[in-house]
Amino acid sequence: MHLYALVEIPAEAQDVEAAVATALAPYREFGPDGEHIESGLWDWYRIGGRWAGLVDGDSTRRGSLADEHRPALLITIAGGAFAAERWNGASFDDTSAAFDAAWRDLDPDARLVVVDCHT
Repeated sequence: MHLYALVEIPAEAQDVEAAVATALAPYREFGPDGEHIESGLWDWYRIGGRWAGLVDGDSTRRGSLADEHRPALLITIAGGAFAAERWNGASFDDTSAAFDAAWRDLDPDARLVVVDCHT
C-alpha cells in the first residue's frame, strides 16, 4: 500500500535525500540483513513519488499546508512517526489521537518533504 507521508527534516539540511533517509531509517520494515522488523512502517520509499505535485513542490513548510494536505504518515524530528491508523497483524488500530496531536503541534515553520512510502 502506498502512503502519502510528510517527513520533517532540519531547516538547515543541504542534502534533502540524506535528511529524508536519516529520518525514515528507524521505521523501515526490514533490517540490513533482511530480517523483518515488526514495528516497521515502510519497505521502500521515494521522495515525491505518486504524491509529487500534491503540494507546491516536494519540500514545503507546515504553515503553507491546509488540513486537506494531512498525510497518512507523519515523521517528525522531535516526536517520531505518527499514522492515523496502524496495522497490528490482524486489523487496524486507531492511532488517530496521537496523529492529530502531532499534526496540530507541528511547528508552522517545519520543513517537510513529500514522500511516497510503500508498506
